[in-house]
Amino acid sequence: MERSAFETELLPVVEKYQIGAIPYYLLAGGCLTGKYRSQKDAEKVARGATVEKYLNERGFGVVAALDEVAYARGSTLLSVCRNKALRSLTRCAQATQT
Repeated sequence: MERSAFETELLPVVEKYQIGAIPYYLLAGGCLTGKYRSQKDAEKVARGATVEKYLNERGFGVVAALDEVAYARGSTLLSVCRNKALRSLTRCAQATQT
């Protein structure tokens, strides 16, 4: 959910200088898996406090949009997010190949 800085500022550097990049917090602490559909879901687990910044209108909107994509493709939310992540990693890997 916080990829814009990476994709606009850092990815061009990764590609230009052919360096590696490893994503951190790839699934927004589980939010992009659909694990947290409400504040109450986060309150049930020990690491719920780490995802609070995503439990807002924007975060729930992102998950809802991804749910729609998953439904349209006959897939799951996790699968859609995983595939997006793999495409990003592949792009970084291709940038570092000589």
